[in-house]
Amino acid sequence: MITKIDISPEHVKEQTIAVISRLLKSNAAGRKMPTVIKTSDDVVTAAKQIVNKKLVPIFLVSNVTGEGIDMLTQFLNLLPLAPKWEKKLQKPPEFQIDESFHITGIGTVVSGTVTAGRISINDKMLFGPDSLGRFSKVEFKGIHNKRVAVDSAQAGQSCSFAVKKIKRSQVRKGMLLVDPKVEPKASWTFSAEILILNHSTSVQLNYQPVVHIGTVRQAARLTAMTARVLRTGERATCRFTFMYRPEYIKPGARLLFREGRTKGVGKLLSVEEDGLGPQPTIEVRIQPCPALVVTFLSAFSS
Repeated sequence: MITKIDISPEHVKEQTIAVISRLLKSNAAGRKMPTVIKTSDDVVTAAKQIVNKKLVPIFLVSNVTGEGIDMLTQFLNLLPLAPKWEKKLQKPPEFQIDESFHITGIGTVVSGTVTAGRISINDKMLFGPDSLGRFSKVEFKGIHNKRVAVDSAQAGQSCSFAVKKIKRSQVRKGMLLVDPKVEPKASWTFSAEILILNHSTSVQLNYQPVVHIGTVRQAARLTAMTARVLRTGERATCRFTFMYRPEYIKPGARLLFREGRTKGVGKLLSVEEDGLGPQPTIEVRIQPCPALVVTFLSAFSS
């Protein structure tokens, strides 16, 4: 989806479409078929062909004038049903936190999506990870789905939880509510197969983009990769280490990363449960200063 077409010059819009099309048609991207959606017939065709994962519709929209919004809405309504949440109902409960806010008289409320299982108001869940990768037990005061109080929420539903004994300052994006039976562990390091969508030069070791994995958003450092350098349109298996705190992530998740105009996508291959992560080693050396020693001895002798 290309936005802000109401303020974009025509040549910039055409250049953007050309760059996106070139990237999608490349071998690294799987030789996709980019199609600019212009009519309702294009919308219907794109919705039917989206299942083969070859055709990629490109929508030109403007939130100011509303241009293209109707076709985008039509396309979303014609899409096949979302992944079968019935299978995820059998998995341990998990809730990804998108937002948090404070309500007077109620306390901290977290909102997001139930990604697995079913969560009831009497369930005890783990909340985390915090900056040290730890999880703490949490209970609920209430659950709301579509602004209606409910007793439970299940996989695929967006809802909000009023949590007990949790301050809003303790909540950030990337945190979860998860079943204690899972025994979750936060990780500093992960490996992923990535594709560079756009980069002006090349990606090398120690590169530090902002990585997005679900609701996780944090800078990570590139510590190893199977290629010497990576340029636009190239793929490689890379190893990243989070810069500031460990996160709870799982293999198979999709990731995005960005840094300036650099953009890339990928898929998590493995996660290292490395506890508190790499601790910096600080070496302190103290060297005596002759002038200070002489001054000290003089003062002592006097």
